[in-house]
Amino acid sequence: MVTVADVLDALEAIAPLALAEPWDNVGLLLGDKQAAVGTIGIALDVTPETLAAAARAGVDCLITHHPLLFAAQKRFVAEQWPDRAVLELMRRGTSLIAMHTNLDKARGGVNDCLAACLQLERIRPLEEEPQAMRKLVVFVPESHVELVAQAIGAAGAGQLGHYRDCSFRTAGVGAFRPLDGAKPYIGRPGKLEKVAEVRLEALVAEALTDKVLGAMLAVHPYEEPAYDLVALVNDFRRPGLGRIGEWPEAVTLQQAAKLVRRAFPGRMLRFADAGQKVRTVALCGGSGSDLWRTAQRAGADLLITADCKYHEAQRAWLSGLSLIDLGHDDSERPVLTALATRLEEALSAQSGVKTIVLAQASLWQAE
Repeated sequence: MVTVADVLDALEAIAPLALAEPWDNVGLLLGDKQAAVGTIGIALDVTPETLAAAARAGVDCLITHHPLLFAAQKRFVAEQWPDRAVLELMRRGTSLIAMHTNLDKARGGVNDCLAACLQLERIRPLEEEPQAMRKLVVFVPESHVELVAQAIGAAGAGQLGHYRDCSFRTAGVGAFRPLDGAKPYIGRPGKLEKVAEVRLEALVAEALTDKVLGAMLAVHPYEEPAYDLVALVNDFRRPGLGRIGEWPEAVTLQQAAKLVRRAFPGRMLRFADAGQKVRTVALCGGSGSDLWRTAQRAGADLLITADCKYHEAQRAWLSGLSLIDLGHDDSERPVLTALATRLEEALSAQSGVKTIVLAQASLWQAE
């Protein structure tokens, strides 16, 4: 049986909640972690349209990109929104999970999916953020090294850039003398024991420390495992908002707009032409026009985003940076199918779970 907790664990591996902006509201917003899940629905927003689609599909766990609630509320009344949605989800027993700015930043998230749709090459983060890291060192008998390594890896240890399950292992000899009252896995009280052990080392993101330690302690055979947790001063970085990449050849902005329209047919599009050909393209799904200076410093000729404010766009344009304003929801929509696929793969060992993308029309319509 798959539970809401299982879904949350799978989502944490895809887009850790620690990536979210401080003002954001992500994770489980409504529901019981122990509730069973048979059908997962994925959508950009909670709207009457998505609620109706979720009801028809028998969705018992709804995952949206935009949180239904950002601020605390003291009362919920059915006559207003979003209260009505909260009450309807509660009546149905449907859990609600939000994956917002953490999914924007995560590898394979909103911005990587948008970059892929636009056929950009050499895609890399537009912004990078400092990431506090620790090093876990644990001493394990040779017989249990792989078990412990797999447990901490599954909990998120050993992730570095595009690599996972990274560790270093050194063979040695551990010595200990169990005292009266001890129940040692190896040896007996009062006798000095010497055991072939392995020093297992792995990096751990600070936000995952408790989870990794819990996973290690759960499988380590010793009654009192010896381990070190070391704070690191290395300049570790993780992807932030936005991406930047290149098209194979420089094109005019009119040609660039056609490329975007081809990827998003029938969608509203605005653009500001700074008068030069474009090849290096910065992008940010959703509202990202405030990144125009970052894009320009990174060498971008064009910024593709949404919700561009007039004076902000004007300053970017006068500074020589072209802009394409794509619809907010349209720029984020490509991630939905990708997220559904990755979630299905993560839960594939647990049969019977169905993941579907719920239909939701674009907010803005063009004549």
